[in-house]
Amino acid sequence: MPRVPVGPVVLYRIWWRSRARHRGIRYWLLIQGPVVLIVLLALFVINGFAIGWRDAYEVTVQIASPWQTGQPWVAVALSLAGWLIWPSVTGAVAGYVITDATSSRRSRPAAAVGGRFIPVLGRRGVSEEFSRYFLFLHERPRVAQSDWEKIVSAFLYTDAISANANPRERIAQAVSAAIAFVGAMPDRRCPICRSQEATGEG
Repeated sequence: MPRVPVGPVVLYRIWWRSRARHRGIRYWLLIQGPVVLIVLLALFVINGFAIGWRDAYEVTVQIASPWQTGQPWVAVALSLAGWLIWPSVTGAVAGYVITDATSSRRSRPAAAVGGRFIPVLGRRGVSEEFSRYFLFLHERPRVAQSDWEKIVSAFLYTDAISANANPRERIAQAVSAAIAFVGAMPDRRCPICRSQEATGEG
């Protein structure tokens, strides 16, 4: 059986396509939270250079008014961010910690059901028989792995996955659903390749 080459690009792609294994606060913190934090950090740095680092800190935590600084129109955005966004971020972090602690206690026996990410064909998490079959449907192992990730990722967003499952269970359920779906294809073809050809023909 041909081996699927796994490099940094593939690992990043697997991580990104596995993001739907998280739900709610955890999804927001891990996927969208960093974007918010980058924007806040950029605002803080801009204000640090414009009005001084001490004033920027005091405006952020609402100790000082932006109108008391040398560049009030720059500081207003930081003040609003500190007033509206920081409490939401800290509340989300606190909620994530509490939710993660309680859910891990409840689901600890089943924590090892699946992997943390969409598995690589031919490795742990996907049977050798299915891996051979799916690789046989493609000319190149790289394309087979990418299509496999797309199918599993699509199932992570469907009702086939239990809403109460932890991330590892969600991956395992999506993998099982994807294998069943591919196995049920009547013409023994990859559904991703089939849809791409249909789109090209249209």
